[in-house]
Amino acid sequence: MPNLTPIQQLDAVLTLFQKANGLHFKSIQNKISIGDIELREIMQKLCDDKYIRHKEIENSPGSNLGKYYSLTFEGRLFEKGGGYIYQKRKETISIILQFLSTLLIAVGTILAGMYGVFEFLKYYGYIHHP
Repeated sequence: MPNLTPIQQLDAVLTLFQKANGLHFKSIQNKISIGDIELREIMQKLCDDKYIRHKEIENSPGSNLGKYYSLTFEGRLFEKGGGYIYQKRKETISIILQFLSTLLIAVGTILAGMYGVFEFLKYYGYIHHP
């Protein structure tokens, strides 16, 4: 998978599990061209997020080749809901909306303050209204 961002790599691996009940580390590596170290990190992230679970297969302790991975229920829901890319997009939109909300409150506060000063000056006769 050429030039994928880390988030796209996470989603690509997660999508593999929608098509299979479970996968061995080596079969994941054969289906997606991601380096061994990167794939281990991706699998660890997916396990940490509880979207996949792994089980050691006997006769290969400590080797990634002996790990069997399967998708959890949370993982199925997360992948069907758009995965990491959708989650990142939602976070970005939320940050933008929060910024705009803060900006509008600041502008409103400034305008209210200016109006208050104008009314004060008008009340004490510094500004004459025709």
